Amino acid sequence: MPVAEAARPTSRLGRAQVVTRAGDWWHHKVPVVLAFGYVVFLGPSAVPVIGAADAALTLVAFVASIIGVAGLGHMVNDLFDAEQDRRVGRMRAAANLGPRRRTALLAGLGAMAVAPWLILPSSPAVWALLGLELALLVGYSVPPVRAKERGALALAFDASYAYVVPIALTFAAFGQQDVGSVDDLGPLVVTSLAWAFTTGLRGIAFHQIDDLDDDIRAGTRTWAVRLGHERALRRVTPVALLEPVLFTAVVLALTERMPLLPLWMVLIVAWRAFQLRFLAGYESSILHLDAEQRLRRLGFEILNDVYERWLPILVLLTLAVRSPGYWFLVVAHTLVFDNGLVGFVSRDLKQLPSFRYTWAYWSTYWRGRFRGWRARGGRVLRASAPKVPADTGRWVFVVCGPAEHVERSTQPCGGWRRGPTRRSSWSPTRPATRCRCATTG
Repeated sequence: MPVAEAARPTSRLGRAQVVTRAGDWWHHKVPVVLAFGYVVFLGPSAVPVIGAADAALTLVAFVASIIGVAGLGHMVNDLFDAEQDRRVGRMRAAANLGPRRRTALLAGLGAMAVAPWLILPSSPAVWALLGLELALLVGYSVPPVRAKERGALALAFDASYAYVVPIALTFAAFGQQDVGSVDDLGPLVVTSLAWAFTTGLRGIAFHQIDDLDDDIRAGTRTWAVRLGHERALRRVTPVALLEPVLFTAVVLALTERMPLLPLWMVLIVAWRAFQLRFLAGYESSILHLDAEQRLRRLGFEILNDVYERWLPILVLLTLAVRSPGYWFLVVAHTLVFDNGLVGFVSRDLKQLPSFRYTWAYWSTYWRGRFRGWRARGGRVLRASAPKVPADTGRWVFVVCGPAEHVERSTQPCGGWRRGPTRRSSWSPTRPATRCRCATTG
């Protein structure tokens, strides 16, 4: 029986958010793109050249275009995936709209994507990037291209329209404002686009791995379906490990305009590790996670938190410190986007008292583990090699089957005891060091 993804919202805004799937991109993609716009506003000098009012008008128009582009892309994807979603019992709001409402909404989102560029600074490069973004979004799911079912091409499409092209468009458009010289941004543009591509690849690869079972049932031949879980994970592992290296390069390139950023990044990553370890409940130690779980924790719980919740607000705070007129943009950002600053004040400070309980738990656990290791190591070092006759073998084996057959077959081995059920395994009551029922050497 098909089940809707969430309860139907009552307000028009809520319904629009569901139809455009704003929860997938508003707090996760938009702040990352805006962060690079804020960097351009910083300018090369100690005080931003562009005024806060002009910057705010640019941001409002730019965000309006982002909403139009992202909403249009997600809605088109849901419409052309409707049949596959039906096979797995998934209901998308866009697929349930009537033809008139669907056409009106698509037209409105298309106009919203393009109209702001009539007032935003534009150039042939800007229009080319905007057209490329829309083409990638449509080509991802619409035949005859439908890159979603063309193996690794789907990963390249998704990574490009999710991060690479929007960030390139941000640099191209904002750099045409009266922001001062942008000659120093060359290294940042190169490193940020390379990092953005790896971030997008990691995100869509794990998304397809998570959807593997549903895509198989729906008959959708994605990259992950073609490779299978294990091979797909092996392919994405180098990309996931390269991502933090490239982000480090981005941070170093940003020091040209934000000299203290590397220090802030170290503190934020350390805080995030502390937060996951001691404030998020009794989270498993990284030593207890398998390779896939470690990659997911690194990418989705640490790096994404830095990109989405901390980097934009740090750049905005730097703007506000250098030009107090930008403080209202700091407030606006914290109100409309999820961010680390508000999370620290509203959640982390309240959870700090619980630190003593998780600290006591883990310190006791690791002291016990250390004592066990030390005790076992001492016994191994003190123990002498056992003296065993050359013709003696030692082994452990399990015999399963009806009880009367097992009894008959194991009588030559001496004393045995029955398992809890008639078909359970049996174990010897004394070492079978000279048993001739089997040979191990």
